[in-house]
Amino acid sequence: ESTSTECEARGPRRAKSTLRIIGVSEPKASLPFDVVVENEILKMSTVNDDQGPKTPRVSTASAEDLNTSEDESIEAFNRGPIKQASISVEVTGTVEPTPPLAAGDKETRVFTNREFSVEELSDLEDDQLTSRSAAAMPEGKAPHFPQQPVARQNDDGSLELECFLEAAPLPDIKWFYDTTEIKQGGRFSYRLDNKGNDAFSAVLQIKDLADSDAGAYRCAIVNPHGKGNANFNLKLTGFSSPTFVEKPQISSRDDGRVMVMEFRAKSILKPTFVWQKGEEIVAESDRVKIVLREEPNQVYYAALEIREPTKEKDAGQFVCTAKNESGKLTATFTVKFEVPQGAPTFTRKPQILQKTSDSGDPAIVFDIGFQADRNPEVIWINAKGKKMKESTRIKFNLSPDGGANTFTAQLELKNYKAKDSGTYTCNIKNDAGEANVELTLNIEGPLDDGADDGSEA
Repeated sequence: ESTSTECEARGPRRAKSTLRIIGVSEPKASLPFDVVVENEILKMSTVNDDQGPKTPRVSTASAEDLNTSEDESIEAFNRGPIKQASISVEVTGTVEPTPPLAAGDKETRVFTNREFSVEELSDLEDDQLTSRSAAAMPEGKAPHFPQQPVARQNDDGSLELECFLEAAPLPDIKWFYDTTEIKQGGRFSYRLDNKGNDAFSAVLQIKDLADSDAGAYRCAIVNPHGKGNANFNLKLTGFSSPTFVEKPQISSRDDGRVMVMEFRAKSILKPTFVWQKGEEIVAESDRVKIVLREEPNQVYYAALEIREPTKEKDAGQFVCTAKNESGKLTATFTVKFEVPQGAPTFTRKPQILQKTSDSGDPAIVFDIGFQADRNPEVIWINAKGKKMKESTRIKFNLSPDGGANTFTAQLELKNYKAKDSGTYTCNIKNDAGEANVELTLNIEGPLDDGADDGSEA
């Protein structure tokens, strides 16, 4: 029989690699909580997007502390490209623009997160009724437009198209999308405001804008003396891109053994969700789970769950990009770890050694160096996940290293066989927390079940 051994610093409990180092501390009971992950405290702080701070930070200091600094862990989310709308306005009827605009002139108005452009007034036509002389006409005036129509975005995100007119008597107003008359109700509403002295403004409001709302709008105005039309060519970009309905956040469950990065987004169009860490796409594995769930009202729940997170593998920046045909949305999570004071930490790279035991038998020794305050307890877990106890083949040793609260923990396995191959865990705990190290033993040779040696509790 021959023996091959491997060592590599990794996370808690069992995994694919030969050895991994992690630790765990008890999660705090207060809410918002410090997410305590494997001998490390995960810090969360201010969430920002293009609208500014969204949520108080959660850290080891205080959930009410809103201060941030460059070296703090920042969980942030950012919108995709700024949504833009450009509006081409064409006016027909009796119009007196002030100041006059020539074809090709452009006026730009900037509103919160939007840019509207009012482009190119068409040549103006007098559409007054001419079937009878002015002397025979009833007193009043035909509708005409004394100034250029405007478009604006309100604070609630709705869009208003407004045209200014003069007419006497009070004109009738109708709004059309292409050739279909727009009815009051739902996302659409309109009104006619009386400004006095035969002056009015006609306003169409559109709520919950989507890219599909782009197109030709017409305001038709008529009274006994004439009629006029204001035509709006509405162009929208990015209004159907995903938006946050629940801020990104980091939480934990199962006593800190599972870290969850999650958020909710609304998307009118079917979106895709991609998770990345740095430049690499995150793929599912035995310890990483990607969750995507469609909920009512076009809301999607997205989460990344990491079991037994470790500083070595999971510290850094994670980004989830939600994308549809209209635009994209990104949620960014920066994960940092801290070691609780006094909790077990490893002082050197664990190793697996071959030796001859005192009885002359071949033996394998798992060797761990660590530092811990307040009487640490060492527990060994075998490849089957069972707690081990000493026997004729198995011996434990815990001895001081000579430094301040430093120790060496060893597991000696005599007369090893191929059946002993697998991942072993050394669990070290004290009042401040706990740490785990995994070592994988690979032994070549035929399997020999043998008899039960009492190595399992």
